[in-house]
Amino acid sequence: MNSKNLTILLLTAGAAVVAATVALRGGGSHAESQAEKQKLFPELQAKRNEVGSIRVQRASGGYTLHRVGDVWALKDKGDFPVQIDQVRKAILALTDATTIEAKTNDPARHAKLGVEDFDAPDSKSVLVTLADRDGKELAKLVVGKEVETTGMQGAGQRYVRKGGDAQSWLVSLKIDLHEKANDWLAKEILKVPQDRVRSIEIRQPDGETLLVDRPAAETKDFTLHGIPTGKEATYPTVANSLATGLEYVNLEDVSPASEVDFSTGTGPISRFTTFDGLVVTVTTKDQDGKSYASFAATYEAPPQPAGPAPEAPKEGEAPKPAPKSADEVKKEAEALNGRLSKWAYVISSYSRAQFGKKLSELVKDIAPPTAPADANAPGDAGGGEDKPMIIPSDLPPEIRDQIKAHQESLGNKTVDGPPRKKPEDAPVDGAGTPPVPTPGPDAKPPHR
Repeated sequence: MNSKNLTILLLTAGAAVVAATVALRGGGSHAESQAEKQKLFPELQAKRNEVGSIRVQRASGGYTLHRVGDVWALKDKGDFPVQIDQVRKAILALTDATTIEAKTNDPARHAKLGVEDFDAPDSKSVLVTLADRDGKELAKLVVGKEVETTGMQGAGQRYVRKGGDAQSWLVSLKIDLHEKANDWLAKEILKVPQDRVRSIEIRQPDGETLLVDRPAAETKDFTLHGIPTGKEATYPTVANSLATGLEYVNLEDVSPASEVDFSTGTGPISRFTTFDGLVVTVTTKDQDGKSYASFAATYEAPPQPAGPAPEAPKEGEAPKPAPKSADEVKKEAEALNGRLSKWAYVISSYSRAQFGKKLSELVKDIAPPTAPADANAPGDAGGGEDKPMIIPSDLPPEIRDQIKAHQESLGNKTVDGPPRKKPEDAPVDGAGTPPVPTPGPDAKPPHR
């Protein structure tokens, strides 16, 4: 290759490198533009923080989530708060929805993909509409069937169709639009840990009262009071289970407090008192096949702890948190009332049972004392501590040693006793014939 050809080749290669560099630098915005065009709602990215409501509609019914101040709430449940993380995930999923492949634009074939109008006969689709706080529509989407896949690849793909548009798409979209409005609700009503509870009192409509308590937070087990004569606790720690009543109490549904009248026809009322003075009263009522509960919080100065002060933590142990001050507990009670007093909560059957326990459910009849074992009875019972097992002295020594060793291995004592009665000393039966003697262990077979 001559120098002229080499120069041309180098110039050509350099030009290619420059062209590639320019393409890469200038092509970034083009690639981004292409990706932006693949977004199902490209304009939603800049407006997602403006979303003020989410309307979900099915053939079976619908509901609306909307902003109330700084909180997202369920409009159909008197603006009860919902789980904000679920709302954010839904908005983000619609913002990031990306087209994969165009599908049919024939309305007659929409039902096959599940993207027919939500109010069409036998429709399985879901219509979700995002709007701003003024009600201006930001996005509207008919969500259809999810694509079934055997692996991770393709997961989160669904058939969709923009509202008012006949064109359907296969898109990348992973979204949970709950069928039941209740599934959006913030489920935890309140939480009072067991180690904070000092006493629980449950009063039945007929006046019967159940009381369990403990003197100090360091006392692990609660005491069950009022056990009737002839009864005992079903097991030693049975009272402890009542202290978890406010530790895991979630709602199943909720209604405005005005819809449930707790002034009449109420069921059991339970009262939880903590060591720092918080008192939570739970009033229950069964209505329309549901178990409702209302919650009220107050502050009552706790009694002075009896006995010595708790020991300081040992070396290596984490110090226990300091108890709340009276002012802190008063503010806590005020905050709880402000949040809880507006609602009547539908609670689970488990919580309803916890808030309505009766003394009869926690006690049983005292078992009669066990009859003492017969010292001369065969088997492993032996004679016990007071009545040792008697081993007849006429047994062969090796047999006596075996019995003694076996009984001692069971923790029983043995003593040597008188010889066994001989057959001729035994009483005769009704016909005057002595019973046939049983061969002893040292009996020998007869000679022939």
